[in-house]
Amino acid sequence: MYKSWKNIAIAVWSVSMFATSCNITKKSVDKEVFTSKTLSGGEKVAFDETFFAGMSAKYSGNFKGATAYFQQCLTIDANNVAVKYQLSNLFIQMGYNDQAVQMAEEVVAAIPDNRWYLENLGAVYMNTKNHTQAAEVYEQLIKKSPNELNYYYELGSAYLYSNNGVGAIATYESLEALTGYDNSLSEQLYKLYEYQGMDVKAETKLVELKEKNPSEIRYVSMLASFYKKRGETDKAIGLYETLKMEHPNDPYVKLALYEYYTEIGQKEEAFKNLEEAFGSKDVNIDSKMGILLALLDVSVKDAEVKAEMYELLEVLTKTNPNDAKTWAIYGDFLYGENKKKEARTMYLKSIDIDNSKYQVWNQVLFIDSEINDIDAIIKHSTACSELFPNQVLPHYFQGLGQLQKKNYTKAISSLEMAKELSYGMPELEIQIMANLGDAYYQSGNTQKAWLAYDHSLRMKPSNDYVLNNYAYFLSVEGEQLDKAEEMSKRTVNRNPKSAVYLDTYGWILFRMGNFPEAIKYLQQAVDNDPQKSAEIMEHLGDAQFQNGQKEEAMINWKAAEEKGGGTDKLADKIKYNKYIP
Repeated sequence: MYKSWKNIAIAVWSVSMFATSCNITKKSVDKEVFTSKTLSGGEKVAFDETFFAGMSAKYSGNFKGATAYFQQCLTIDANNVAVKYQLSNLFIQMGYNDQAVQMAEEVVAAIPDNRWYLENLGAVYMNTKNHTQAAEVYEQLIKKSPNELNYYYELGSAYLYSNNGVGAIATYESLEALTGYDNSLSEQLYKLYEYQGMDVKAETKLVELKEKNPSEIRYVSMLASFYKKRGETDKAIGLYETLKMEHPNDPYVKLALYEYYTEIGQKEEAFKNLEEAFGSKDVNIDSKMGILLALLDVSVKDAEVKAEMYELLEVLTKTNPNDAKTWAIYGDFLYGENKKKEARTMYLKSIDIDNSKYQVWNQVLFIDSEINDIDAIIKHSTACSELFPNQVLPHYFQGLGQLQKKNYTKAISSLEMAKELSYGMPELEIQIMANLGDAYYQSGNTQKAWLAYDHSLRMKPSNDYVLNNYAYFLSVEGEQLDKAEEMSKRTVNRNPKSAVYLDTYGWILFRMGNFPEAIKYLQQAVDNDPQKSAEIMEHLGDAQFQNGQKEEAMINWKAAEEKGGGTDKLADKIKYNKYIP
């Protein structure tokens, strides 16, 4: 809401009540009578009761209820401006912009000279971003009340939002003529003059700001920057030398000198002033953050700036150690340097100071995942989900962590919650359903596992991770082997060198009794597996034994045993020299 609405609320209320509940004579308020029909006794009672019920609902925050009451009022008196005024306000509150504009326009059309209704229309236009129309309304209001300062501010804003710099300048100049000198108004005019290329007026304004505020260093710095842009280097240098002479220890002067020396290429002197400014507790943390964020991108490609960043961040930790932003931006820098564990340490320090910033938690969770620190994932996602229960990622990471720890019931609970919160995030939902399939299968609930995998594949049919796991688990269960073979074949076609996918496909062929083809793909899996997985070699041995190649089977079974892996039946296969399902 624009501030002008607050100023008119009481006045409009009194006008509205007067117009609807009294017998108005043509002599007193001629236009109001035109907009409201003569009500019978029963109609008047019904109207007043419904109107008061609407006002009560509005003030209690029940905007939908209030809207219903006021719309009912219009069935009794279709042209009542008081009701339409209230509806325009309610429609704005509820985001029904077109209806708000319609109501406000109908009110002004009925009573075009009413100041309060014009103010309301202007505010509605501003709220609905109809800035050109808003400007026209405030122009009318200024003509009616040329000494009402608020109208100039609103008109200036409307012009700015509609990119009418010339109109904004004229408005603020008129306002300045009424109010006299004002710092904020002069700054606004300076910016507008500069943007419009009116250099003489811009310079005059800056000089005026500097002279009116002799202790305000930033105006000197602004004037020096202005001269630099215009190529008047001597004037700019003169101002900076004055700053150095008059304020040798002022940290904000040092910031200004940093900018100056940076622009003229004196990097060493620039950094010296910047470091001294960072060492001052008088410079607010946000000013320091702005500079660091600007340097952060540059430091990626510039080794010298990177070294300076380290120094500045160390200085910052000494001057602003109790500000969460200090450690968060240090974490950002270290993360960009691929120092993930060190970055996490900084983020956690930030959280210790202020745990209300979700984005910092988010960074911690991603680092936990990237470095595969499962205990940390569980610990941090638990704390984060308690603080931010409606955020999907903490629940998702909690589910992943519990899945890795084989705590399948907890994993399912967290992943189901993540699923509920993932609406509108299809890529994440695909991953959640894939992990839910794994969790349900490992917990023994195969039917829910199949449903979860099917859900994920409907959203992304080419997801090789899901296709592989789904196919493998179906083969283990001996279910839908044709479907498993078809899914696994797709992964192998796309990834012909993947030992994992080749093993799954070979194992499915084995389960289908096609031993020669199984051996073919399982041998390819072994050949493409740099780790020579015990599981894959055992599978190859199983297929060879069933195909009558008992010596080759024994060689692969023993190799699997030497690797220290394989199934719990591997030892018996070797002992009894036979395949044991």
